[in-house]
Amino acid sequence: MSRTPARSRRGRARAGAAAVLAATAIAIGWTTADDPPALAASTPADAVVVATPPRSLTLTFTRRPESGHVSVSVAGRPVTAGGSLISGRNLTVPLAPATGDHLVAYHADFGSAGSVAGTVRFRVGGPGGSAAAPESADRPGHRHGGDLDPLTVGLLASAATGIAGGLLVMLRRGGRGRRMT
Repeated sequence: MSRTPARSRRGRARAGAAAVLAATAIAIGWTTADDPPALAASTPADAVVVATPPRSLTLTFTRRPESGHVSVSVAGRPVTAGGSLISGRNLTVPLAPATGDHLVAYHADFGSAGSVAGTVRFRVGGPGGSAAAPESADRPGHRHGGDLDPLTVGLLASAATGIAGGLLVMLRRGGRGRRMT
C-alpha cells in the first residue's frame, strides 16, 4: 500500500513539529543550566587584614568578563593607580600604597549572560582583627539580568508549542481546498 501525498505531508509536518519542540526544549535547558557569572575570589581576599599594601587587586570570576570597572578607596580617597585589565577570568587593577580599610566596588559585564556588581573589603596594616564585616550574606556580588525565570521559561515553551501547532495546522490544510492556477 503506497502512501498518499496528504499522509506524507502530515507525517513530515508531525516530524517537523516534533523537531521544533525538541530544539526549543534543548535551548531552554541549555540556557537555564548554564552557571550564571559570579565573583569566585579576590586577592586580597574579602574581610582579611594584610601587613603590607598590595600592588594590585585581582577579582576572579566564574567566567571571562567582557568588560569591567573596579574602584578602590580608603576613607573615601581613591587608591587605584590605573585602569582595569582583563586576563582570562581575572579583572586586575593596580593600587597606590595605602594603609587602612580598603573598599572595593566592582561591576563586570558578561554580555548576554548579564553582569555582576558588588563590594569587597580588606584592611592594610593597623591592629589585628579583620576588615569590616560583610553587610549581608549576599554582599560579595549581585547579578543583573541573564537569568530565565520560571514564568519566562513557561511563556517561551508555550509560544514554541503554539508556533509548532500553527505550522502543523498550516501544513495539514495545505493539501485541501482549492488549488491556485
